[in-house]
Amino acid sequence: MSALGGLLQSLGPKLSARILLRGCDRVGQGAEVRGVPRIVNGGRIEIGERFHFSSQPVMSHFLAEQGGLISIGDDVSIGHGTGIAARGSISIGSGTRVGAFVLAMDTDYHVAGDTKAHAAISPIRIGARVRIGNSVTVLCGSVIGDDAVVLDGSVVSGPIPAGARVGGVPARALGGGVRADSGESVEQRVQRVARDCFRLAELPALKAGPAELEAWDSLGALSFLLALEEEFGFSLAEDPMRGVHSLLDASVMISSALAR
Repeated sequence: MSALGGLLQSLGPKLSARILLRGCDRVGQGAEVRGVPRIVNGGRIEIGERFHFSSQPVMSHFLAEQGGLISIGDDVSIGHGTGIAARGSISIGSGTRVGAFVLAMDTDYHVAGDTKAHAAISPIRIGARVRIGNSVTVLCGSVIGDDAVVLDGSVVSGPIPAGARVGGVPARALGGGVRADSGESVEQRVQRVARDCFRLAELPALKAGPAELEAWDSLGALSFLLALEEEFGFSLAEDPMRGVHSLLDASVMISSALAR
């Protein structure tokens, strides 16, 4: 991390956000930024309330070219290494979570076979409460409906229906949906999700946490959150995950959410 980055981070994520996002046209209250993103605003960038933006350990980028608009709703989180570039318009609905290393561009920036031609611009619309996994590419003209889930490593090209669960290259609807409860306890289901998410050979102990599970880093925590949401079929607030230090803590969080 640079000396500037270290100084900004010492101010805390909320105070540093006011400095790091000052190039945006509007930023709602409660924004938090971790790391130092690159913001290039030649058009317009509007961000809603309680925005969570990670740019560490890998820098994230926002680019709004002249006439371009990036519009982000309330309660949106975006993982590190993500790039969003708009010549026309890219919108992200409220409550949406975007994983790490996601790329969204509303133009291809070139025309195959013609170096002098101007590439077409086709807006991207991402709905509310969408879950986009890690290393997803969202191509120009894509429309992702509310409550859709896009699995890790997918390439989105075209419309995704509301509530759909998609994956692959190109992304397509997958069968199965949320896994049915097979009679396992919440603790057992959390252990199983952790085993699959962190690619473990066997079920981890309930007391296991980031110290015991090497893959449970900042990127792994986001993947774990998305996997838990898929397993239990509802959205979890991001803030409680920051206080989860073991699988037992995660089980308690899930049980509390189910009891509401």
